[in-house]
Amino acid sequence: MILVGNKSDLEAKRQVKTEEGKSLADSLGIKFLETSAKDTVNVEKIYTTLSNYIKSKVQRTNKSTEESNIENIKLK
Repeated sequence: MILVGNKSDLEAKRQVKTEEGKSLADSLGIKFLETSAKDTVNVEKIYTTLSNYIKSKVQRTNKSTEESNIENIKLK
């Protein structure tokens, strides 16, 4: 998961301070990014970060599955 603060380009209308977002994300053990679709800030980074995380998790899961399958093989 990633905590995303949206509309970072509207500083004057900010509802949540950056520090609050970072603090919450830290307490949850997740990443925090602020974005602005209007200024295209960190939008691509969110998707890149999530896809890299998912890819590494799938690779770890596949490796664990392969290792557990190897343990179950009996040689004659």
